Amino acid sequence: MAVRDAGDPRRPPRPGHGGELGHLDFLQVLCQDEITRRETVAFQRRLQRAKFEEQVTLEEFDVTASSKLPSAQIRDLGALRWPHASESVILFGPVGVGRTHIAQALGHLAVRQGAHVRFAKTSRVLAELTGGHADRTWEKRIRELVRPDVLILDDFAMRQLSATQADDLYELVSERQGRP
Repeated sequence: MAVRDAGDPRRPPRPGHGGELGHLDFLQVLCQDEITRRETVAFQRRLQRAKFEEQVTLEEFDVTASSKLPSAQIRDLGALRWPHASESVILFGPVGVGRTHIAQALGHLAVRQGAHVRFAKTSRVLAELTGGHADRTWEKRIRELVRPDVLILDDFAMRQLSATQADDLYELVSERQGRP
């Protein structure tokens, strides 16, 4: 017995199958389509939640643009061993070398591998936590920042921190360090 593609005899046969699939083949195609659809939706959701400023990848970053860029280290970071080892990465250097691009690209790569990522400017995160002190939602806000597998704080240490901001940053780093 053969099964037509969508069960509708008026519909043209599925290309590449001659219009006829066995029950097992039909079920296999149907399951694979559903798996692919779910993976795509999950990827898009993780990408949206990451809140990247730009959708950039490590593959499109020109490591040869500056002889001062440590291309071997960038490639090593791209292997994404550091999140699995619960390690932190700090990208530093002069303005204009591509720190933000690399950070977002590493985050994008982590999203592609199934990680939950959050990208934000450090000043905005600290302002968000300060607001949490004012409206008594600090605990909730810190939990939201601890939850992602990878937290990218862009423009870290670009401004002097107040005592409260320094305490908040310490708490954030401590909480993330202690997470499973």
